[in-house]
Amino acid sequence: MLKRKVPTDIVRVADRRLEIRYVGPINGCYVLSDRRGMTKGDVEVYACRTQSISPSAVAITAPVIGADGERVTARLDGLGILRGRIERQTSDGFVFLVECSDANRAKLAAQIDWVKKKSLRKHDDKRSFKRFQPRDPRSTIALPDGSIAKCFVIDMSRSGAAVSAYARPELGARVVLGTLASHVIRHLDVGFAVEFDAAQDAEGLESLTTGFAPIGDIAPDVWPVHASLKIERAADLAD
Repeated sequence: MLKRKVPTDIVRVADRRLEIRYVGPINGCYVLSDRRGMTKGDVEVYACRTQSISPSAVAITAPVIGADGERVTARLDGLGILRGRIERQTSDGFVFLVECSDANRAKLAAQIDWVKKKSLRKHDDKRSFKRFQPRDPRSTIALPDGSIAKCFVIDMSRSGAAVSAYARPELGARVVLGTLASHVIRHLDVGFAVEFDAAQDAEGLESLTTGFAPIGDIAPDVWPVHASLKIERAADLAD
């Protein structure tokens, strides 16, 4: 039987679907290295949350979406600092490819495996929390100049929320997070904190503050307010 000669100028391509993967939220923050702040020119830091992560790629929900090929540096809880380039954008964030050595990639795989096992042990945690993370962190914030910006809700309580966005209003500025009138009480490393004008019931708080997106003629980060512009729940905008 004739044996077919194996070509010597090809290599087997790694299938990313076979890598260890964690599908779930890991909190963190990130910077887009090619961008500078609007005022001081410093690199801006934004909060984020993973949708899924493998040793090769990370999908995150993010308030400011970078361009394809743009460099990104992220710090994720329990995983440390990851660097790479954006592979593609998503409706509420982006996916970036992890750039590291083979040794560090093996270490990252072990860390992801640890996070997966840890998440399985958290289902019976029944603490009565004061602050909590919303299931859908996407929202909008109406700013004092009349513009509406996309934002990421880091966490919240009955009295207020921590927010990350492209804009950072001044202390005391009047804003509207989702549908709740608020004012800025503190600046954070990754954004700012707002206090609601009135304390809210914990039940139903998320429906008033998160999962919103503007519709109409919009720009990536900040949308000018038009008479016809509406704010609707992001889930209603899906295909």
